[in-house]
Amino acid sequence: MKPNKKIEDVFYYLRDEEGVIKKSRKIKPKNTNRGFKASLLNRILYNPKLDLKEDEIAYALLHEEGHKETDQNSTIYFTIVSMLAFIFALPFVLNGIFGVQIPMMNPDITNMVIFVILILTFTKAYSDRFHEEELKADVYACKRLKKAKRFTRPPEEIMTDLLDRGKEFDGVFGFLFGGVFHPPDEERVKYVRDEIYE
Repeated sequence: MKPNKKIEDVFYYLRDEEGVIKKSRKIKPKNTNRGFKASLLNRILYNPKLDLKEDEIAYALLHEEGHKETDQNSTIYFTIVSMLAFIFALPFVLNGIFGVQIPMMNPDITNMVIFVILILTFTKAYSDRFHEEELKADVYACKRLKKAKRFTRPPEEIMTDLLDRGKEFDGVFGFLFGGVFHPPDEERVKYVRDEIYE
């Protein structure tokens, strides 16, 4: 896939000249609806079709770097809870779809109640955890963007513009905007201002 030179130039500037992205970090274009994404490997993925200003690219890259560098573990948490939910859902799937019953795993009302409670609890807990991690990544990006000599706009202004632009798009800017697990825009901007100007 053909890389986006503008995005990669900003990445290498932040990594090699400013030192605000880990030296071992790589970048790779990927045909995805996500704008930018910190992968489980040591790299940041991006959609090469994105058309952003240089400081907006810098903010998005540093936001993803923040996810990698602030010891976030929502993926592990999500995996564990999903496995628990699957265990409790399995009797209903096997019995309802395939007509198979497993001894000691009957699809009774108790399992159903536990399954529903687990899903509701998971959604709330995971949402709260994701909110916290997004806010941490926002602050991480803003503090490091302030150190980059090439960009002069206040980082919270760049963030606000990105969030406003995100309301006009569907999918491509999903890395930073909206969604069930993202904090409201106003909360994100206020949190960043409180943290970087404390």
